[in-house]
Amino acid sequence: MKYLIPLSESTPADRDQMGGKAAALAQLASVQHQDFVVPPGFVLTTQAYLEYFHNGTASIPSELLQQILAQFDHLGSKSVAVRSSAASEDGSASSWAGQFTTHLYVTRNRLLESIVGCWQSFKTPATQSYINQRGLESSQQSKGMAVLIQQMVESEVAGVIFTKNPVSQLKTEIVIEAVAGQGEQLAQGDVTPAHFVWDTVTDQLVSESGSSSSHTDVRQLLTENELKKLVTIGKDLEKFFGAPQDIEWAKVGQQIYILQSRPITT
Repeated sequence: MKYLIPLSESTPADRDQMGGKAAALAQLASVQHQDFVVPPGFVLTTQAYLEYFHNGTASIPSELLQQILAQFDHLGSKSVAVRSSAASEDGSASSWAGQFTTHLYVTRNRLLESIVGCWQSFKTPATQSYINQRGLESSQQSKGMAVLIQQMVESEVAGVIFTKNPVSQLKTEIVIEAVAGQGEQLAQGDVTPAHFVWDTVTDQLVSESGSSSSHTDVRQLLTENELKKLVTIGKDLEKFFGAPQDIEWAKVGQQIYILQSRPITT
């Protein structure tokens, strides 16, 4: 049984232990596609959660802890992002969006604390309420929580792509939202993003509105060429996964990173 899996070394057989979010990113990391750029990282599997986290307390063996720290060092980054990847997360039925803890700019000496924080967020009253409201079985929790650890992306602009308009439900419209800096502020609803709607039939931008996260003009967040690139990425991810996607992305210079891709849920 595996407890730690680098994204770049995962196999299809590993992905049941990686949780929804990490499994999708591992699939993207395994293919040769110029636009599927995933930040390097590794996954602490659901098996680690099931064996070493009990009653809100973690007891990670020293050997595994040393492997985790060695993987951190291998990334060559001063800090990482530590995110949940529950077995039932990011599926076609339920996204679990906003239910679990994300830790950004995590340094080596805070890595274990942040991993445990993700595990603990799987047992909160809010999580149980989500399960009850969605009519999900409590056994979802028995499948465990993987933790995704990735090189921290110092994004200049970040946001989401919906490859189907989530408001109008039009499959011919791609919606892009963007904020200056980290996308987590968008995920938490802390800011109003710049909002773009792209018509895939005419291949044109049909509407745009500004962002409360930036004092600059909306087009200083994303140029039309960058919007076109995001549209292309969205189309390619929808084709790859075979369903409309809700995608998190981050831009550094000319590079766009894929941070998450999951089916759009209602």
